Amino acid sequence: MREPPRDAWLASIAGNQHYGKVFGFQRAFDTVGALIGPIIVFFIINHVSLRSIFFISLIPGIFSVLSIIVLTTETDKNETYAYKPFFTQFKELPSSFIYFVIVRTIFTLANFDRTLLILHAQEMLTGTSSAIIATSWAIGLYALFNLVRAISEYTIGVLSDYGNRKLLLAFAGFGLFGLLCIGLMFATASILRWLLIFIIAGISTATVSTLEKAYSADLLPDTLRGTGYGLLQATDGMGTLIGNILVGFIWHYYAASYAFAYAAIFSALAMVLLLIKK
Repeated sequence: MREPPRDAWLASIAGNQHYGKVFGFQRAFDTVGALIGPIIVFFIINHVSLRSIFFISLIPGIFSVLSIIVLTTETDKNETYAYKPFFTQFKELPSSFIYFVIVRTIFTLANFDRTLLILHAQEMLTGTSSAIIATSWAIGLYALFNLVRAISEYTIGVLSDYGNRKLLLAFAGFGLFGLLCIGLMFATASILRWLLIFIIAGISTATVSTLEKAYSADLLPDTLRGTGYGLLQATDGMGTLIGNILVGFIWHYYAASYAFAYAAIFSALAMVLLLIKK
């Protein structure tokens, strides 16, 4: 419920020449917050009760609500729009956006949760070191992933305002994720190789999370942005659920390398379909 109205609001605030920068800025700080929160909990969990941690978490939540109410205003529109049923609005969505939603859904079928990278890294590194050391390395690598992601989200967002957003999304988002999956098929216990894998994962994730929003803003008219972002979010959630189940099933009953091969194929398909659309 949070993301579609927020994304529609951001798109209305930003001019079309700043979509990448605005969405990159928002995504970067979202990632930083998601990284800082668990780090704070890690350091205080031995000193305060679990109930106190939940109470402390309520404080930034209250401030986030107050900041929207007090510090922001919604620009008055020059004209008002009569309410239309969802299916009426759905039929009015541009065909180019519907095509992008289909392509994005195909990619989500491969876009497994990045916590699986932690599991795979831990499995591979446990073979050459103790379980505790392997776990520590895996957590450190995930912290690196989030750091690279936060930096890349803003950087790639800015770059997309000066270049071809679709090409960046296709190659640095879908294509790079496919290469990541191929690399995971042949991953070893080499720390240097895992560092490279998590850096690539951070860049790819940042590109997709930022440019799918900015590219959608390019395709959607102002009057249908809420509907469009709602559809994008719904299909993203459903596709991700199905994709994670499929990847987990293949991983569990066959092998991790087969699961990554499946993800690489669907990533490549999404990249090609996005590139051939004019």
